[in-house]
Amino acid sequence: CLSPKTFEGVGRQMDLASINDIILKYNLSNRDRFIINGGEPTLHCELDKIISTLNKTNVEVVLYSNGRKFCDHIFTKDIIKSGIKRVTIPIHGEEKNHDKITQVNGSFNETVEGLNNLLYEKRNGSKIGIEVKFIINNSFLENKKSIINLISKNIKYINFIDCFVLTSIIHCDTIKKTKLLIPELDILAKYISAQINILYDYNIKIMDIPLCLLDTDIVKQIKENFKTAKNIGFNEFTIFDYKRKNGKKINYKESTNYYDKCKLCDLEDRCGSIMNYYRSLVRDKNGDWYTDLE
Repeated sequence: CLSPKTFEGVGRQMDLASINDIILKYNLSNRDRFIINGGEPTLHCELDKIISTLNKTNVEVVLYSNGRKFCDHIFTKDIIKSGIKRVTIPIHGEEKNHDKITQVNGSFNETVEGLNNLLYEKRNGSKIGIEVKFIINNSFLENKKSIINLISKNIKYINFIDCFVLTSIIHCDTIKKTKLLIPELDILAKYISAQINILYDYNIKIMDIPLCLLDTDIVKQIKENFKTAKNIGFNEFTIFDYKRKNGKKINYKESTNYYDKCKLCDLEDRCGSIMNYYRSLVRDKNGDWYTDLE
């Protein structure tokens, strides 16, 4: 991994043969979304072949990456050529705090350069989808800057970003060490509510934040303009060998925590909250809201 200290553990590296086994086992088709995550998947020596192989099934192939490898223009072109449908890249705040979380000096600048390379290719005709995921920690709230202001001085082609993802920082050993504390949920909700209003010209996704904590006007908009669930019909399964130091495998669903009142909420079926690990709430440029399975 290019930012090894961002993760608490290391999993098994899949090869092309295991991907072929998965295709056969699950009979992948255009009804499925295949997310390639890590570690850092751009370091995999067969990544382009894996993406090309998956594309033969017409599955939607999505790549989660820290974006740093996309500093290489040739690599960027090769991955796009392989047929990747979407890339999601995280931003942890301004340069100082981003590098503090990744614990790699210069990682912010490399991520930004990689993101700019992807956006340049999109501006010049590539059909790739590009999401920027803002993982909100206390440094966002302390700076009191909008997300647009945080990145406008670094990103050249903001209008070619397909979606802004707003989510909360996870609570893990790495974050404890950086002392970038997780915001209180009500304070986080106020910040995200403000960003939703500022980003009215963009597609946005909300993840890991209960709807009931958002601004009442936004909740009203969601109730009035909620259209339908999108892509919830996708098959949901996770294949990984990720283990903690004690050797036990992580079960995300068993480890999910949420408010008791979430169980009684009438918005639970469309909420991108911490009680639905793979669900996000999406608003498109028309102002319509729907849920999506990530």
